Amino acid sequence: PELMEKLLQILALKTGEEIIFYELGQMLDSDNETIEQYVNILEKSGIIFRIQSLSTDIKGNEIKKQTYCQ
Repeated sequence: PELMEKLLQILALKTGEEIIFYELGQMLDSDNETIEQYVNILEKSGIIFRIQSLSTDIKGNEIKKQTYCQ
């Protein structure tokens, strides 16, 4: 579908950036649940994959952040 194609184009432009389904839904005039389902389909088909961002605070404690798609 056209929505999947547009989503894939946006994800390609946002490679390595934080993915927020709500924002993608607004950009594509769709609900965030549909966007999340489409991202899951793209991931299961091997077109994209998720990586976890990991950083540390001042004390050296690990902080896990949102999931990213690449």
